[in-house]
Amino acid sequence: MAFYSGKPERTLPCSINRKVRVLVVDDSAVARTFLTRGLSSYPNIEVVGYAVNALDARGKISSLAPDVMTLDVEMPGTNGIDFLKELLPVTPLPVILVSSLNLKVFDALAAGAVDFVRKPDGTESKQSFLDSLAQKIVVASCAKVRRRAAVSPAAPSLSSVSPAGVGGVRIWIAPSSAWALPQGAQKPPWKS
Repeated sequence: MAFYSGKPERTLPCSINRKVRVLVVDDSAVARTFLTRGLSSYPNIEVVGYAVNALDARGKISSLAPDVMTLDVEMPGTNGIDFLKELLPVTPLPVILVSSLNLKVFDALAAGAVDFVRKPDGTESKQSFLDSLAQKIVVASCAKVRRRAAVSPAAPSLSSVSPAGVGGVRIWIAPSSAWALPQGAQKPPWKS
């Protein structure tokens, strides 16, 4: 069980007898209202509050003790990813990053987010977005987030690392978002 800012030990909300307490953090009033109202309509989710930026969220986390936080990536002042890097060493809390930018997904997960969801852009219905986010929130509430070592602000983002090895598979991620072939490799016939 985790401790949050001196609060007593809490039970994990993954039991069906308890609602998942959610804090919504987004600088856009329209997005905040949409998320707050939309998530409140689910019987297993309780939106305990919202914050307009990272500074506001920092104060509300200790007083509201959410089980999960949704966090916008692009915000004025401290962005969501930098805030996450500051937050997790002090307060291990499952965080789902919400953004219209898919390019930040690797940085978000590397910073400690348990999941990432893309804001609706008109290609999917708002209801299917909310259904997906609500499901991710319930799953995230069962995550065991551990304190992470503080990450240096000068640390490179994952999008600038090349090549990376994962389980014997080598992945090349070029900063320009273009895929780079390893030296000596040939293009597949369909790429000619």
